[in-house]
Amino acid sequence: MEPNNYGIFFGDTFGQDFVPNAANPGPNGGSWRSNVLAFSADTQLDDGLTFSSMATDNAGNAREIVPGKRPVWQR
Repeated sequence: MEPNNYGIFFGDTFGQDFVPNAANPGPNGGSWRSNVLAFSADTQLDDGLTFSSMATDNAGNAREIVPGKRPVWQR
């Protein structure tokens, strides 16, 4: 990793097939992943945090860094 480039872990992320559902909130879609990693070299945080890149899989999607326990709906 480059100097002044920071990694930020996220617990859950969903793919392009995620659709918000106000009547039945919660996870949906088939591309749920946990423990993904983003990188940022942003030093101007007063205007928000900008991500430079993500750790990705061969398809270019954010990849799961540390496998997590699958939610009940996905087992």
